[in-house]
Amino acid sequence: MTKQYKKPEDMIDYNKELDTIDGLMSIFYAYNQQNQDENKRWSVWPEWELCLTSMDDALHFEDEVESSELKAKRQHWLSFFEFIYNQDCISYDEYTMTVIGNHGTIFSFDISIEEDCWANPGSMNDYGRKKEEWKRKKEADSAHRWKYHFSQIGFKDAVQHSLGSFWICPKHVPDYGGMQSVHTADSWFCFHKSIDESLPLSMMSLIHLCIDDTEIWKIQFEEDQGTREYIEKMEKEWPGGRPEDYYYQ
Repeated sequence: MTKQYKKPEDMIDYNKELDTIDGLMSIFYAYNQQNQDENKRWSVWPEWELCLTSMDDALHFEDEVESSELKAKRQHWLSFFEFIYNQDCISYDEYTMTVIGNHGTIFSFDISIEEDCWANPGSMNDYGRKKEEWKRKKEADSAHRWKYHFSQIGFKDAVQHSLGSFWICPKHVPDYGGMQSVHTADSWFCFHKSIDESLPLSMMSLIHLCIDDTEIWKIQFEEDQGTREYIEKMEKEWPGGRPEDYYYQ
């Protein structure tokens, strides 16, 4: 007997905010529920629902005559949502994704499809409030709309972690375990999206580093160490304060 699966329209809540991780997951899972059940790769692209999101317009509808780049980007998104769906160490709520590393560190960040980036947790809710306020001001003062500038997301590329500020490098990290960081006043670090990769591919790389919970600390500690060495060098060469034109001296 053939198993019956629900129609996507019976699974997706169209009254819900679909630009969130939860919303997008509901769309991709609805179309790939059979593949998931049969332990196959997610391969079915949504028919039209992505029009309700901020995803790149060029990706909304499949076309027989389209570039290999667009086909690859679609597969990146399918692979991304399949991956996070099947990882017990990953959870998500609205825009925020949380990853528990193999050594117990908790990482979290927001995902913005609209801005093609990740950001500090809570950034997207703040972004949404500012955007709505900006719209209200423009509507209330239509004669002077030019005065109102909308501020973009303030903390792009930021990943929050559970080690807190001025963290000690975890003991399991080769070479640096147990060593004190110096220039880490925040409980988050910057991890930049690759300019040569799509957002889902870059996020996959970031998430794998978070799950590994080792190499990411080596990267961050070496960056902190480089900052310390640079500052020490500047203070030694310019004890009275670095001049603005020191590059030319």
